[in-house]
Amino acid sequence: MILKIQKEILIIRIKKGYTLLELIIVVVVIGILASLAMPQYMKVTERAKAAEAKAILGAIRSSQYRQMAVNGTYASSIDDLDLNISKPMYFENITVLAGGDCSRFGGKISGCLGYVQRNAYQLGPAGQYTVSIDVDGNITFDCGSSCSYLN
Repeated sequence: MILKIQKEILIIRIKKGYTLLELIIVVVVIGILASLAMPQYMKVTERAKAAEAKAILGAIRSSQYRQMAVNGTYASSIDDLDLNISKPMYFENITVLAGGDCSRFGGKISGCLGYVQRNAYQLGPAGQYTVSIDVDGNITFDCGSSCSYLN
């Protein structure tokens, strides 16, 4: 009886590992889950980066409204605004317009107060795109259908 128990314990000790097939299945399942999650993660991070553009454009819009109240006209240069914007991490080419058209970015946006462009060297899943704001405070992403999830 004792010999039989010792033999079973020995058999259990010998079989205490995973087979190669089990390990391959686990790796494949983890790979499939990662491939499903990665696009969503990229979109969420790009949406967070787009928040920087919205904050910059909101500051430009407020400053443009103050400029209009004081001088009766919108500023056509960022230097004319009472605005102190630190260098953005994800966007470049901060441009201020005096309520003109942002027509060179695909669709025509009337009454444009300013726009920023996504850095070309840090592109995410949406590629390079432009974010603009008009006099009514509407923020528009110009990139075609590749960044529709940012709106």
